[in-house]
Amino acid sequence: MIPPVYSNQSLISRLAESSESAAWIRLCKPRSWESANGIVSALRSPRMVPGAFPGAMPGVLGWTAARGRLEWETLVLFAIVFFWQFPHFFSIAWLYREDYAAGSVRMLPVVEPDGRSTARQTILYSIGLIPVSLAPSVLHMSGRIYFAGALVMGLVLFAFGVRLARLQLPLSAARSKQRARHLLQATVFYLPLLFALMMINTVSS
Repeated sequence: MIPPVYSNQSLISRLAESSESAAWIRLCKPRSWESANGIVSALRSPRMVPGAFPGAMPGVLGWTAARGRLEWETLVLFAIVFFWQFPHFFSIAWLYREDYAAGSVRMLPVVEPDGRSTARQTILYSIGLIPVSLAPSVLHMSGRIYFAGALVMGLVLFAFGVRLARLQLPLSAARSKQRARHLLQATVFYLPLLFALMMINTVSS
């Protein structure tokens, strides 16, 4: 059973009772209840796409700082992390749906508890990640070894997403959570292995 959704002001008060949450709120430095209300409203939005943009920016900032200019390769790094975030965070939200619901954080598995939309979007972004992850070879950032490795890892990640989607069990079912955990583990291994392979098989310019 999903707990009742609290008003933003009562939720802010509940968050402030926790030492970690209170520290986070102080860090954000809301100057009024209105600004604090805006912070919490952002947490309660079921849309993950806006948050994926800043999540994919570190590679862009690092590349641009090192090279002194914005290049196509920068956008490739951005796109890889952008697409990767969706299966990664959807699997987390699938696993900890009850915790998100208790905090009135409206992740997709909370607002659509049948899991169909979550599974569908996980598959779509996993498919999109495959050609995006192959772009470094197309742009001559990395070679054939990277291309083969990225293709295999992308297909494996996609397979984990399909495996979860085909189960068609409630999100709270133990087997459903087990497969969500397997998908999460796959995403955790995927990104560092992909970037390690990209560095190992770098093409000299």
